[in-house]
Amino acid sequence: MITVELTPFEHEYAAAIGVRRFNERRDSKDAGWYDPERMESNLQANIAACVCEMGVAKALNKYWGGHVWHVSDHNKYEKVADVGHRIEVRRVRDRNGSPAIRWRDVERGRILVAAYTPPPLYVEVQVLGWVEAFDGWNQAKPAEYDKSKRTRVLAPAYWRDPKNFTE
Repeated sequence: MITVELTPFEHEYAAAIGVRRFNERRDSKDAGWYDPERMESNLQANIAACVCEMGVAKALNKYWGGHVWHVSDHNKYEKVADVGHRIEVRRVRDRNGSPAIRWRDVERGRILVAAYTPPPLYVEVQVLGWVEAFDGWNQAKPAEYDKSKRTRVLAPAYWRDPKNFTE
């Protein structure tokens, strides 16, 4: 695991991007498999996800653009990676959680990086591990919530040490 603490500027910037993403999508509906009883607020989730993206970029010395677009433009930009050119960040709400791998991550040759940021301040980011999407897909179990079978979840035991990250 790699732990990074965001500077006040990095924290403020990541949180602001999270707020912007929330506002650009707040009129859209959640995916059908989302269970509101198990979810946190979309605002909180967006801020935490952006903090994790910023933390992963900092830990791996990669570019994070903090991109934001309106929900109606999603199809134009859905192929843009979270960090750098190939990295998708999977924020987990529980340090021992099993992040999702989606078939589109495999198709796009993505590298998935699992990250956790402790609430309530979301100032620290723990980069838990990484995996090539193709390799992870073959080790992962189907996600119970995705009836299309295009999402799997990968237990932490299969994630590589982020200190040995290579692209």
